[in-house]
Amino acid sequence: MQVEKFFTELNKNEEAKSAFDEMLKSEAEAVYEKRKEEVSRIVSKALKDNIVDYDKLQQELKEQGVEIDFGFDYEKDTNSHFEKKKDVEHIFEFTDMKTGIKFNNASFKGDARSKVKRFASSYNERNQLQNEVNKTFKTKAERLPYDVDSIQTVLAHNMRMTKAAMNHELSLAPHSNEEAIKIKRKHFETYMQLCLESGILVNLNKQGNLTYHKINKNRKKNHNENTDWFEAGKAQADYSAFKYKSSWFTEDLRGKDIKELFELDDETIIRLNLTWVMDAFPARFMQYKVAFMSNKTNVLEQMNQNADAKSFLLLSIQKNYDYRKLEQRSTYDGGYYIYSIRNEQPTVYFKPSDDSSFDVLFQPFQARSAAMDTWAHTQKEVLENLDNANYGTSFYAKDGKVCDFLRTMYVERAFCPNNDMRSRIEVRNGFDERTVEFMQKKFDTMLEKAESSIDKAINTPNKNSFNFTNLHGAFVLTNEEFDGSFKERYEEFLNRSIVKLEKAGFTDLTMNGIILEDYVRKNEKRIESLRESNTSTFSSNNKPKL
Repeated sequence: MQVEKFFTELNKNEEAKSAFDEMLKSEAEAVYEKRKEEVSRIVSKALKDNIVDYDKLQQELKEQGVEIDFGFDYEKDTNSHFEKKKDVEHIFEFTDMKTGIKFNNASFKGDARSKVKRFASSYNERNQLQNEVNKTFKTKAERLPYDVDSIQTVLAHNMRMTKAAMNHELSLAPHSNEEAIKIKRKHFETYMQLCLESGILVNLNKQGNLTYHKINKNRKKNHNENTDWFEAGKAQADYSAFKYKSSWFTEDLRGKDIKELFELDDETIIRLNLTWVMDAFPARFMQYKVAFMSNKTNVLEQMNQNADAKSFLLLSIQKNYDYRKLEQRSTYDGGYYIYSIRNEQPTVYFKPSDDSSFDVLFQPFQARSAAMDTWAHTQKEVLENLDNANYGTSFYAKDGKVCDFLRTMYVERAFCPNNDMRSRIEVRNGFDERTVEFMQKKFDTMLEKAESSIDKAINTPNKNSFNFTNLHGAFVLTNEEFDGSFKERYEEFLNRSIVKLEKAGFTDLTMNGIILEDYVRKNEKRIESLRESNTSTFSSNNKPKL
């Protein structure tokens, strides 16, 4: 009643009402400025590492009482050195959950404003590159090694390997400052080499600006899909390369941090650029999200050779580990156990024994599941220690009896496509007639999935190239575990698939790990007999065979 009376009397006095409104406005402005300052501080802190992960930023801001959402894209024309283009900035909307007040990029000043603008710019560039990747590759499996997140996974692995080797060498003996710097710079070249083997070129300049370039065989070279594209001359290129800015990734993968870590001087950077970058890439390639180039040096060939296979291995191991939701946790006795986050319980316990080995304990009725968790964990451990030639793991039964745990481990090892990985993991007491049944079932499933993948490619419009990867069983041809009937079955499948793809008009067929033309030459009679059985169909197709 008192409040109603106050406002009734206030409305009768224009001068008092005007003063009251002015006071409310002043209070509202003070609250607005105070909350803007607080939200600005929260946003600035959340972006302190210049992250480009929107989901991570959204989660971090929400925990601090701020919601972020997309607003709109702001475009303005800008003149660059090369061309006139539109500069696009994502305008984000920030809501203060305490008051409901909304802010956007332009609401902030100073450090917060510059960080939001930089985040928006990087986010936009990253999405543009991801769209280029999505347009280039038709299937998710083909895109995997080129996805921005996958590139970060590969780079982070290479950096961990490099740091471990460098720190180990530095710890072996006391070094003078000059010797230590020399060792660090040598290991930066190791990092570049590891990335090269993953199909990624490291391009660092004197200012500490760093970009990564992922090589891709230019599959549009041999067929006229786009007239304008041909007129631009890009169709004559052997390779294309996607550009990834280091600012999109974690701190230790960025230029200035890498320059500091390895104590790189200008002379070293220039020498490496002359040796690694300028020799392979065309002039002004930096201006393009996707650069095209011809194979004039063996650097590009070296980058492309088995690059995807290495990336697939790393990504598949990490993906399997993440899929099974596993963690390694230590125990008081010096052992450790594999914990399943999904099931909220330990699945395998590695108990220290007197002979410096571990007894592997698991629930008997979950032997196969425990073996799958152990395999995922062991692969990850071996992957982290591939630079150590003496690192390896052996699994065996102390009583010499075969069990489902060892059978499953044996099969998973047999189907591992990487020879180096298989040589580091030994499984004894894992083979018997039941193991053959396990292998047969897994082999059948692999061929069924490969067949389905081929059918999907054939039904994809305007597609006439196909690469047989390890997902299609390419590793079987070079894996000693599959000698005999398994290899014969795979060769029959491969021969049928080659002819099937040819029949569908595919002219560019390749295979991971081997030169497919050599395989076709060696198996010419068997493949030709399959072709002849389809002669009537081929005569109307009139497309060149592999």
